[in-house]
Amino acid sequence: MTTDPLSLVEFARNIAIQAGSIHRRYFRRLQKDQVRLKGRRDPVTRSDLEAEQTIVQAITDRFPDHGIQAEEGASQEGSSDLRWIIDPLDGTVNFTRGLPMYSVALAAYQGDEALASVVYVPEFDELYSAARGHGTTLNGEALQVSECPDVHSSLLATGFCYERNEVADDNVDHFSELVLRCHDIRRLGSASLDFALLAAGRYDGYWELHLSPWDIAPGALLVQEAGGTVTDFDGGNRMIETKCFVASNGRFHEELRQILRARHTPEVSSEEPGSTK
Repeated sequence: MTTDPLSLVEFARNIAIQAGSIHRRYFRRLQKDQVRLKGRRDPVTRSDLEAEQTIVQAITDRFPDHGIQAEEGASQEGSSDLRWIIDPLDGTVNFTRGLPMYSVALAAYQGDEALASVVYVPEFDELYSAARGHGTTLNGEALQVSECPDVHSSLLATGFCYERNEVADDNVDHFSELVLRCHDIRRLGSASLDFALLAAGRYDGYWELHLSPWDIAPGALLVQEAGGTVTDFDGGNRMIETKCFVASNGRFHEELRQILRARHTPEVSSEEPGSTK
């Protein structure tokens, strides 16, 4: 089976749009029995589950040897070194409240390297995609990160994990420090969408803590292929292992990283506290 990034991203675009059409059918029409809580603040809907099933079935049919890691549990081992990381509905809280800031996100990885990723925002019909070595596009048009030169001038984004009452680093200190240093901060509630907006130059930087792989993997490649930088808080490439990252247009990355690192207490765990959405 192919590992060509362009072929993988074209396949991913098609199934992300299919998943998006499922969400459109349910959006602002959810019944109470179509939503349940996985945790204190962590909902799952029938739309999540149907979209994930559609994505997983499409991957299994086309690439039966690929592994799958999906948020709602439809995961499987593969016989090849290529795996898909999937968030069928990133921004579920927004979705259940009738807010249009939600997305479908998936990425294809070969080992530890992302080859292709797609983030689709159904309510705005915005399809972001990246293929390694081929750049990032929005509805087919090439994207480039912003030219903002420093934290002082920057518009940043962040989020807060569901279990923020139970974790040591709840991001409140990080937020308090940066909101007084930057132009402003946004919190939309969909990590993949935030990454996409950074890749499009609408944001200048973005950070979060305690995220799951499906919250990081699809969006990180969008930013990197648009000319930006994504690292862990130590400046390395262990975002998925540490579950914390800082992303930027690259022009003031070290400045932003140092501010965040100074407020950060490393806490790497095999547990997954849950996404921020």
